Amino acid sequence: MLSSTEKLVPVASTESDGSTVAKSSLRVRLHRVDRTYKPGEIIEGEILVFAKDGWRHQSFTVGLLGQMTLYAPKEENSVLGFSYSMRELQRETVLYVEETPLPQCPQYFPAGETRVPFSLVIPDNHKMIETHHGANVNVVHEIRVTVDRGSFSRVLKSAYEFVVENSVLGKQVDLLQDTTEHEFVLRSNPGGSQDGHTFRIKGKLHALQADITRPFTGEIIVEESTRPVHSIDIQLNTVETIKSNSESQTGKSVVQVTQIADGDVCRGLVLPIYFIFPRLNVCPTTFTDMFEIRWEMEIVVTFDDLVHVQESFPLFLLRPETM
Repeated sequence: MLSSTEKLVPVASTESDGSTVAKSSLRVRLHRVDRTYKPGEIIEGEILVFAKDGWRHQSFTVGLLGQMTLYAPKEENSVLGFSYSMRELQRETVLYVEETPLPQCPQYFPAGETRVPFSLVIPDNHKMIETHHGANVNVVHEIRVTVDRGSFSRVLKSAYEFVVENSVLGKQVDLLQDTTEHEFVLRSNPGGSQDGHTFRIKGKLHALQADITRPFTGEIIVEESTRPVHSIDIQLNTVETIKSNSESQTGKSVVQVTQIADGDVCRGLVLPIYFIFPRLNVCPTTFTDMFEIRWEMEIVVTFDDLVHVQESFPLFLLRPETM
C-alpha cells in the first residue's frame, strides 16, 4: 500500500554551523514517535531526500527487512592482564523481505530537500519474532530505502530500525494465569561462617509468570544478620541458547539491576520489590528451532564485608494479546 507522492518546495539543507551539506543523502522519518508496531499494522512516514545540485534516478525502492543474527557465546580471554570476551558469528538469517518501488515518485529531484511520503504493511505473521538486542541473539526489523541514480553515480541507501511487538510466542505454550506467590529464604550455613556471621533473609515474589508491560513485584525481609547489610539488589538476566544441529550453547547476561536497599536495614522491616521491565531491552520468553530466549530474576544481598548471597528464579515473560 503506497500513498501518492507530495513534493514540497525544495529547501537547501544546512548543518548546524550554517555550512551546506556536501553530498546527497536519504533519511527516513516515521509518523509514530515510539516506532513500535505489531504484525499487520501499517507503517506510515516520509523519506527526506536531499539532492545536491539535483539529479535523476532510475529506480526508487522502499521496503521492509527482518533479520536475525546469532552469535555463539565464548569464554573470556586474557591478554596482558586485560580480560575480554569474544563472540563468534554463527548464523545470519533473513526472516522476511518486502520491497516495493515508488512509481509515483518524481524522476527528477531538484537541489535541496524533497519529502516523499510512503505507507507499508508489516507482514501479518503470528510467528514473527519480536525485536531483541541480546548478547547472543539479535533480531532487527528495518525500513530500507534504495535509490539507483545510474552507472556513474553512487547508489543512495538508508536503513531505519523500528520495533516489532508480538503477543504470540514462537512455540505453543499453555499460558495459565500464575497467581501463586513464590516464597524464598536465604540463610547462613549451620554454625555460621568462619567469622561467626549468621543471617536469615526471607521474601516472596508475587508471580514468576510476568506480564512484560506491568511491574514485577514482591517483598523481602531481613529477619536476622550479625553483620550490617551493604545493599540489596534485584537483577534481571537473559539466558540465550543458540542451537546448532544436535548441539546448543547457552550464555547469560545482565539486562538491568534495580537497588532495593542501600546500606543497613531494620530487622523485620518489609521492603517492597518493584521492578519495571525495560521496554526496549526485553521480549517475551521465546522458543524457536534456532534459539531460545529465557529470563531469570536474581535477588542479591551484599554485606558490609562485600560478601554476597544470591538466589535466582526462572521467569516466564509474556505480552498480553489485548494490547
